[in-house]
Amino acid sequence: MKGSHKHDKRQENSAHGQAQEAQQEKEKAATGEEEAVLAVPVNEPSSQGISDESQELQEMKTLREKAQKSDEHYDNYLRAVAELDNYRKRAVKERAYSVEAAQIYLIQGLLPIVDNFSRALLQVSGQSNAKNIQEGLSLIGRQVEAFMESVGLRPFSCVGEKFDPEKHEAVVHVPSKDHPDHTVLEEVQKGYLWHGRVVRHALVKVVDNPTAAVGESSTPNPTPNPNPDE
Repeated sequence: MKGSHKHDKRQENSAHGQAQEAQQEKEKAATGEEEAVLAVPVNEPSSQGISDESQELQEMKTLREKAQKSDEHYDNYLRAVAELDNYRKRAVKERAYSVEAAQIYLIQGLLPIVDNFSRALLQVSGQSNAKNIQEGLSLIGRQVEAFMESVGLRPFSCVGEKFDPEKHEAVVHVPSKDHPDHTVLEEVQKGYLWHGRVVRHALVKVVDNPTAAVGESSTPNPTPNPNPDE
């Protein structure tokens, strides 16, 4: 009985050891599978791929910024064109207004002169008194001069001055022993300045003394000797 019991116990121990070995084999197999899974390389993106993608994103961002700036520049251009067109229209209106205002001012200044001239003609109509005519014309002349001075228009004198092509226009050249060359001898028509600027040249007579021709002597030629042998 004892031998049988020992035999059974050995069998039981053997079976238990086999079970443990099987369990250990299973655990080793499971550990090997985990290590194999961990050993499989993961497909991570390469640094070159990341760099290319980043570069494309940067280029798209740059293009969007350039497109936005282009739109802003175009809007500024349209705004500038509109402002320039408005300025041109305003300048045309202002110029027309200035011309009209100047014309009205001239007309308003000339009308009283015309009225007085008409009154002077009525006073001398049918009369032979020259004094009335002289007084009427003198009044008109004074009004004209006053009006011209009010707008900055003044005559300038030039008799006795040296001829200046910026102010004078010579219509006649005359000799004169009493005056040097290029001297204004007489004023044919007055010249006028408008705020210091010449608006009409004076028509003048200018001294132009003739000079002896080159090579000619100012002394008279000697009388020839009738007897060349003497």
